[in-house]
Amino acid sequence: MPKENVDQHEDAYKIMGTKEFNDELIALLKIRAPVVFLTCREEKRMLNYFRHLSEARGFKTYTWDLCNGIRNLISGKQEKTTGDDCTEPDNALNVMIEEASNDKDQRVKLEASKIKGKIYLLLDFYKFLDEPTTERRIKEFSKIDSMTTIILTGPTLDLPVSIENLFSVLDFPYPNNEEIRGSITNLLKAVKKEKVDLHDKLQKQFKKEQHEIIGSVTGLTLSEAQKALSKSVVVKASFDIPSILAEKKQYIRRRGILEYYEPNLTMADVGGLHRMVRWLKHRKLAFSPEAREFGIPALKGFLAAGVPGCVLADTKIMIKKISSEGKHKVIEF
Repeated sequence: MPKENVDQHEDAYKIMGTKEFNDELIALLKIRAPVVFLTCREEKRMLNYFRHLSEARGFKTYTWDLCNGIRNLISGKQEKTTGDDCTEPDNALNVMIEEASNDKDQRVKLEASKIKGKIYLLLDFYKFLDEPTTERRIKEFSKIDSMTTIILTGPTLDLPVSIENLFSVLDFPYPNNEEIRGSITNLLKAVKKEKVDLHDKLQKQFKKEQHEIIGSVTGLTLSEAQKALSKSVVVKASFDIPSILAEKKQYIRRRGILEYYEPNLTMADVGGLHRMVRWLKHRKLAFSPEAREFGIPALKGFLAAGVPGCVLADTKIMIKKISSEGKHKVIEF
């Protein structure tokens, strides 16, 4: 593959993952960690990440799922065939165990082909881990010194106690600002094909309110963000922040882990505390992209302390008011 193509894949996967995630995953692949559990709520984006990683770093990567069996991630072809049906979990693991057992004999050939290692992405495989025969095969695979790593994916970490010590655990990161910006750019291109006037209006709004628009979908998966933004464009003919946040609230509610509070108050509702209000109004500028580029750290929070029933009794409502003033969401555990 030409170097410029390799560089493009390298840039792509680095953009999609945080530096911490990329470094940790590469380290696990380099030390030949046998089994990894990857929590992920966005399979399509995750597979795209591994396509870029495999092309950039020279890994031969396969996927497994209950419907399609084992397929090459890049070509999509079903390269692994045995006498048994590889859509069946234990039969698929048997193939991987056999392949890993032959890695020592194939190492020279693989390295000559510039293959750094092999990855098997087992999609939704966590559902089968409670089966005794599956547990035993995972244990057998983890004993093999090979160039192969198995990565199991699932929405949440769920491992049987008997094999949890065998796994390294990673969380696939949510999309960052650059990915969301790219998704909005693609949305604008699609709108331009249909309605030039609307495109110009949205383009102007995005240029002016880029920070707020991107922030309104931060914390969602890329597909969720795309749906929320597209719905706002269709229904409101604009990037309507309240409408986008309403969609975001529904996504958060369905996950059942966090509770979203809609900030509907302003600093005018705060009585007294004039110095703190003045400081917060000034300090909120640290959330802007310009401040981040300049190196000013964003405010992570502050501690309000006082006589019970005086300051502390109003702490929660104060936080809601600050959120409204600073145009940032409030999520309570």
